[in-house]
Amino acid sequence: MPYQIEFATAAEEDVLSSIFSASDMAVVGAIEDHVVLKDQTAIYGGGLLYQLDINLFHLLTIVVQADGRSCGLGKKLLQPMLENPWKYCRDAVGEPQQNFRVTTVSRGSSRGFYLKNGLVDCAFEQLREPFNRQCDICPDVVQCESAAMVYQGQ
Repeated sequence: MPYQIEFATAAEEDVLSSIFSASDMAVVGAIEDHVVLKDQTAIYGGGLLYQLDINLFHLLTIVVQADGRSCGLGKKLLQPMLENPWKYCRDAVGEPQQNFRVTTVSRGSSRGFYLKNGLVDCAFEQLREPFNRQCDICPDVVQCESAAMVYQGQ
């Protein structure tokens, strides 16, 4: 069954919120800024990209349903976002270019997922404000095993 990635609608907020909630996460910002991975019958996950500069994006969050993990759904959502972040960022400006970057902060076991999908570790100092300091005041920073990561697009 073919999957599509589209911008979320207000009518999809409850479903996407429940997927986030099941992973101890929350929808951040306007639901319409998120993208969802879905087919004709269901929503399987979602994510949110921010554009920080003409060729720099930050993946704020991504999640798929628990029963959709380890079967490729996360990859189906993440890879298109990495290959053309302009398409999956609501307010993106400019045209797709070469030599762009997508940064994120992994937590816990998500680091392995990101590594498998082409991101590499980087220093938090390489992230833009406020993401470069987001773990500084978090009381769970040690347990969360956060890592700054970057994808270098071609």
